[in-house]
Amino acid sequence: MTSILSRWRRPWPHGRGVTAQGRLISDLLDHSRIVAGKVELRRAPIDLLSVAEAALVGVRAAASAKDIDVQLTRDGSPCIVLGDFDRMQQVLWNLFLNAVKFTPRAARCTSPWAASSIK
Repeated sequence: MTSILSRWRRPWPHGRGVTAQGRLISDLLDHSRIVAGKVELRRAPIDLLSVAEAALVGVRAAASAKDIDVQLTRDGSPCIVLGDFDRMQQVLWNLFLNAVKFTPRAARCTSPWAASSIK
């Protein structure tokens, strides 16, 4: 005998879909916190290049699905700014994902980072 719950159970989404749904839900919750004035930024010295590399981890799957080579080029010096690591990673993730979305298949997408150009 099957239970009522087992008949209504649906398969869970897999892979990128779960990540994208999680990111979308997080973004919607962030938006509601911003509107309510309840966003807390954890300001600390962060290396923007490290944040950019962390953001690229989540974008590489989408890039490889389109056969796009995504690379950060850096001058080697750290780029330390005062900011919130998670928020900055979210901004850069959206930026990189849009770059992948609007780049044609089998292309290269590079992002040059130089500490001297960021003020």
